[in-house]
Amino acid sequence: MAPANADFTGFGALIGELTRRYDKPIAVVIYGGEAGGRWTVDLEGTSVPVFRTTRTAGRALALLVEASL
Repeated sequence: MAPANADFTGFGALIGELTRRYDKPIAVVIYGGEAGGRWTVDLEGTSVPVFRTTRTAGRALALLVEASL
């Protein structure tokens, strides 16, 4: 979520660090405001998928688990 009061620089770097540090799949749901657009651009070219809703993100993660069984 990217409301105006939660905006900060370095979002892409933060998510990149999390993906390197932890061996877990990460899915990001971004909505709201100008920060959301910047955060989405920050994640372009990474292996982190960006979704518009928590439902689609949850479904994608569920399918990933199912495929790995």
